[in-house]
This record gives sequence, structure tokens and C-alpha cells, in this order.
Amino acid sequence: KLISRLREHNSLKEVTEDRQWLSGHGFQVTGRKRTDATDLVGSQVVEARAIRPFAVSEFTTNHIDRMLFPRNRRLYKGPHVLIRVGFYNKLPAATFVSRDTAFPHGVIGISGPAKDAERLALVAVVINSTLGRYFQFMTSASWGVEREFVELGEHRALPVPDWEGAASRDLRSLAREHARGSAMMNVRQRTIDTAVAKAFGLEAHD
Repeated sequence: KLISRLREHNSLKEVTEDRQWLSGHGFQVTGRKRTDATDLVGSQVVEARAIRPFAVSEFTTNHIDRMLFPRNRRLYKGPHVLIRVGFYNKLPAATFVSRDTAFPHGVIGISGPAKDAERLALVAVVINSTLGRYFQFMTSASWGVEREFVELGEHRALPVPDWEGAASRDLRSLAREHARGSAMMNVRQRTIDTAVAKAFGLEAHD
């Protein structure tokens, strides 16, 4: 019943289509038929292992000039949400990054215009919430069955609360903090979970 109730909200796929965001995996290097990627040389890169909930542990620089799938360069334009395909401490992890950042296949990116920075940050908050993780655990084909990861299509199915709704006020506040680069690591998980649950119209007793 809870999953059905959450699915009454727009999915991330519907939000990305409505806002004209771009989502997908990052570049893939290895393979026979590699193509020119010299425009990505010198780009800032975030590896999957560097992604934490609400943070990136390190940035590197790309020196590879030929790749199998360089991907749509717009995907690397900030602001965007970067989602680790594999898990961090056995849980999904996502963070908002404001600047242009390239990333490999082990990362899923969602890129949008600067005016949508806070909306993108809200997506990261939902992914890192207990409710968001619960939804993925209950609906993912791989998590808890084969390997610890969530597919791109499964992330796109994640419900996203209404940005404008009065119930989303606390969640919007957290999203603004994250978009401005505040230390979200200092925010208690319970605070995040309460804001996300409220935005979905849920209370503790639900």
C-alpha cells in the first residue's frame, strides 16, 4: 500500500521530461571502436567511488582523448545530480554538483539548467532518504537479490514530491541548503527523513 501511495506522485522520469533534464550513464572508455573525445581532455571528473551521500570525496582530471562512448556532453554540464550506481556503505548515494563535471559509466547523471539547481538538489535528498531507499529496495530487480546496485530505469521510477506543495516546505529548505553547498553531512538523517515523508504526505504513524 505504501509503494502504491508513493507511486501516486510523479516519477523522476516524468519530472525529467517535464523539466527537459537529461539523464544517463557517463562515458565508457574501453572497446575497439573508440571515438574522438579530445574535448573532454582536462575535464574535471568524479569517479563512482568518490560519491557519498551529499558529497564528493575527490575530483580528478581526465587525460583520455578517445572513448568507446563519450556520451552527450550536455550530461556533464552543471548543475546536476550524480548518483553512484553501486552502493556506499550498502546504500544508494547521490549528491548535487553545481559545476561542470564528467563521470564514467559507473555514475548516473541528471543535468538541468541553472534555474533548476534547487529542484535537482531535492532529487538528491530524496535518493538519500530512508523512504527513497525503501522504495528502491522494494522495487529494484537487483538490490538484495544479485548485486548491490540500482539500474538507471529504476532510478527514473523513483517518486518525486511536488516542489510547489506546502507539505514540501521543509524539503525545499534542505534542497536549497544542498544546492548552496552547505554541509549536509551535519544534517541528521531523521531531519531528512521527516522532511521527505512530510512532502509525500506521510506522518510517522503511517
